[in-house]
Amino acid sequence: MAEKLFECEYTPGEELVFRFRRPGLRLLAPEVRAHLLEARKETLLAVRSLLDAALERLEEEERPRRRRRRAIKVE
Repeated sequence: MAEKLFECEYTPGEELVFRFRRPGLRLLAPEVRAHLLEARKETLLAVRSLLDAALERLEEEERPRRRRRRAIKVE
């Protein structure tokens, strides 16, 4: 049975997951391997950005909201 280089898992409306097998990566040309490793780094940086944005939203929700000042007409 031939070794699979990658697997793909799809759940409609939810996620698409690609799994690359490490042993299979050795079969690829060095340029392709380097490109895949760089893509992995970019994916991790994107996830970091998502986490940072989620943390900022949480921190914003935790801050007490300032009440707006409004003019009161005195007679």
